[in-house]
Amino acid sequence: MKKLPVAVALLLSLAACSEPEPVQWQTPPATASSAPPASTLPSGLDAYLDDGDEAELRVYGATDGTLLRSFPIPAGEDKTFSPTFAWAAEIKSNTLIVYALSGDAYARKARLTPEALQVKDLTLQTAAFIPGTNLLAIEVDGGDGITHKTISLDPADPANTIRDFAGIPFSWDSHADPVETAYVPIPALPKAQDVVIRRSARELVQADILEDDDPLYTCTGPELAPFTLACHGQGSTAVLAALTADPAKNVATLRVIGKAKGKPFTAVHVSPDGKTLLAQRADGFYSVPVTGGKPTLLFDALPRSKDLTILAWN
Repeated sequence: MKKLPVAVALLLSLAACSEPEPVQWQTPPATASSAPPASTLPSGLDAYLDDGDEAELRVYGATDGTLLRSFPIPAGEDKTFSPTFAWAAEIKSNTLIVYALSGDAYARKARLTPEALQVKDLTLQTAAFIPGTNLLAIEVDGGDGITHKTISLDPADPANTIRDFAGIPFSWDSHADPVETAYVPIPALPKAQDVVIRRSARELVQADILEDDDPLYTCTGPELAPFTLACHGQGSTAVLAALTADPAKNVATLRVIGKAKGKPFTAVHVSPDGKTLLAQRADGFYSVPVTGGKPTLLFDALPRSKDLTILAWN
């Protein structure tokens, strides 16, 4: 989590003397937003397609790659989607644009300038939905090396729900708790540097194993077990593994799940029941049990893969 410099803390305290103190909180309170609605999308792989001219949220079958549904959305900047995909947002020309899923397509809900967001003269940098809530967080910066903060809002009523965070969190676990970066050793890989992890008190969110500053393994959520993530190797072979980084032990361990011939996998996705991994590479999608085994080709690469990003497996 980013730390406020002393100069920033001093400026904030001086500003508080002349302006009303903003509502501040670190973890979103339950009353700040209604719980996110259950997803109305069919079960499968949720993917975002954007080739610059056309954009869609697509849902593919997780066993055969069949296209199940598609939901058009205006093309352009990178989008961030809410956990249930009911909302989407982007920052374009220093303006926040919010979209709502309505029927079979996304429609623009709001267009908010920095002034409308109560951060006049600041730059909107990044937008992301906070897991476990309907809240959208926006990271803003003054470009002076001093002014930098995070605000949030409810996309259902964006103009009237703007809040300041205490501190500058911009990464959360599935409980909406902010996560921090830590470095832990991994004795099983003596040539590797310490593992760079993103972890809260309750959950491991992301991890990278480096060797000579080059990626060796990339690990992403959701968790397979407490403080355990699925990883794909970045070396010359296609390796899938499970990394555990328990805060109580302050050390990381790695268990190999499966290996395949050919090029390394580029991503790995966890089934909703946490029992199966679906590993992705240029020639298609491979399935393997979390308990271990040989990855088996399940279906070929999806059409237009170059412009397609798998977001989740629901």
